[in-house]
Amino acid sequence: MKRKRITTTSTAPGSRRTRSVAACDACRKLKTRCELLELDKQSIRCHRCKTLGLQCSYQDMDRAFFEAQKTSRSNSGEQGAHRTVEEHRVQREGPGVERKPEVVVHVEWLPRHMWKWFRTGSGEWQFFGQGNEDYDEENGGLNWSTPLAAIQSLTDSCYSGSSRPSNPSLSQSCRKLESILSKDQILLLLKLFDEKHSPWLNFDLIRSDSNPILDLVCCAVAARHLNEELRDAVSASLRLTTDDSVSKIIFLPRSSGSLEAIQVLLIIAFWDPLSGSTDETRDSHLLLASAISMALNLRLNEYPDRLLDARRSGNLNDHDMEDLTNKAKLWLTLTNADSLLSIGRKKTSLCTRGDTYNKLFPVPAGIPIGKSARQELRLRLLGNILDTCETGLSHQFASFGPEGFDRWYKRACDILSSFIPAERISEPLGVLSDVDKSPFHAITIISRTCHTLLIYHWRARRPSATSGPHSHPPNHSNATHWGKEALITCERTLLSIIEMDHRLLAPMPDFVFNYIIFLATYVIMIKFIVWNAMRRECQGLGDQLLSKAVDVLRRAGSLPDHPASKCAEVIHGMLNLWLYKERVLAHALANAPSTSDVADAVRTSTAPGLPETSQPATTTSTTTPSPPFEPPAEPYLFPSSTQQPQQLGLDFDWFNQSLTREFTSWDGFMQGSYTGYQ
Repeated sequence: MKRKRITTTSTAPGSRRTRSVAACDACRKLKTRCELLELDKQSIRCHRCKTLGLQCSYQDMDRAFFEAQKTSRSNSGEQGAHRTVEEHRVQREGPGVERKPEVVVHVEWLPRHMWKWFRTGSGEWQFFGQGNEDYDEENGGLNWSTPLAAIQSLTDSCYSGSSRPSNPSLSQSCRKLESILSKDQILLLLKLFDEKHSPWLNFDLIRSDSNPILDLVCCAVAARHLNEELRDAVSASLRLTTDDSVSKIIFLPRSSGSLEAIQVLLIIAFWDPLSGSTDETRDSHLLLASAISMALNLRLNEYPDRLLDARRSGNLNDHDMEDLTNKAKLWLTLTNADSLLSIGRKKTSLCTRGDTYNKLFPVPAGIPIGKSARQELRLRLLGNILDTCETGLSHQFASFGPEGFDRWYKRACDILSSFIPAERISEPLGVLSDVDKSPFHAITIISRTCHTLLIYHWRARRPSATSGPHSHPPNHSNATHWGKEALITCERTLLSIIEMDHRLLAPMPDFVFNYIIFLATYVIMIKFIVWNAMRRECQGLGDQLLSKAVDVLRRAGSLPDHPASKCAEVIHGMLNLWLYKERVLAHALANAPSTSDVADAVRTSTAPGLPETSQPATTTSTTTPSPPFEPPAEPYLFPSSTQQPQQLGLDFDWFNQSLTREFTSWDGFMQGSYTGYQ
């Protein structure tokens, strides 16, 4: 996000002009933005040098100089009238909705193949980069071979150092829930949690009178729905007390390995209590791992089979059957959560859900009636979707010959088709169900994310030309077919978000918003690739869908540190990169190593599908719409030619042959069968 630069006010009489402190040597050499965000550290370094672990010239400067500038700003009466272009702009977009500080997404954070290769002629391509490594963490790259982990890192990078100061008087010590909230406030928050969040758990909370930590966590999560004044008054204390309680559960598992502790960790893994701070992101999967370990110790993994046996025998009374059913649901929720927090992140799955749930929870013929029936249906749908996704992620080539590829491709298509039955039920229930609309909407989003993730995974992980001898290369027409299918799936999801009541988005688990960012990133990625290949924009309403989705997510978040708000601003930042793509491509072309011959080839190319132009990288397309957003305050956010390029784990050279054969025009790309609409 945009951050305030360190400025000093000129002391010349009558002067009201501000000037910026000179950038550090490393940033000045590379012509990149230099920001100093923290003065309270022992060693002063700019944000970029700190992030990349570089030596910073600020370390050799007098700390008093920086502190004097800080004091000068705070005492200046002209500060409000002379803000720099990088200060946060806050405005009202609607009743009670605050516009968030604008987030800046750096182009080098995105997959490099989106912006570092160009078509130089018919069937000819040039990649402006160095080295063959897929991933270089030392240069600050994001590993896009694990896209959902990369999305989380990208979001964290955008919001690094953006936490709001909390009230010290409210967070000095951990307190009991009753000392933070009144009895009426506790009841209100528990009711809010039950209405907005508990449907996502798909089981009834198991409470203990002797251990009130579950109530504490429910109140801490539900506090995000309070008005801002009350939320700011209690959220810091709730967060601190919750953190202390969770730490005791993790580090003292023997004394706290109970059903209540398992539920606490599961809830925190789904919804991180908000407190105005965005500096630290919990490892949700690590929390869930502790919960699963406790569940295995309590042998909860046996409850689905025990429930199936009990239903067949009919020997249990209603109370015991209800208890057995609820614990089986708890275990299946844990297994689903394990998959939801593992896929796309290279996390190791810690448990298996088996196949018993399909026998326990059949799909009804109509709208499920009753709370328990809705829980069972959601468990069944999520289990089917995640089983399909995990099967697809493990689907590998058996051999590299033509027959081996054909078998692989047929099986891959069958796997993609397996998402249809669950989505066919979840999508209408998000509209037709009288209650619990939000979870059914989210299941549809999850299904489409998994669908797109498999296509992304298969295309990025394809065998290279050196993998082995094969006369039938695997990057033939299925590349464009799947590209169309994934693009349509992503745009359909954005449309469903736009059509959804924004109040249904707010209570969704935090990870769902990472899924939404991934889908939006895929749309923008395809736009860049097609533009680079043909210098033509994609037909359709992709820009408008992204813009409107940002508006809806902003309304859903309403508070700056809500996951929906972060999701909106990250998508907004990426959309700005696309809207100002001429600057992106012009800079990449101008700073490419040894570009003289290549640049001439690009400028003089008259390949089919590539319009004649003297400066294709900077020529504005006649179809480019007016940007729906203000231009970013610092538009030239591009890697310098002297900097080691970001080596990101993603391979898009499979587009080379397919684009040449089938993408001679965008109209050709849009022709054909659209599986996504069938």
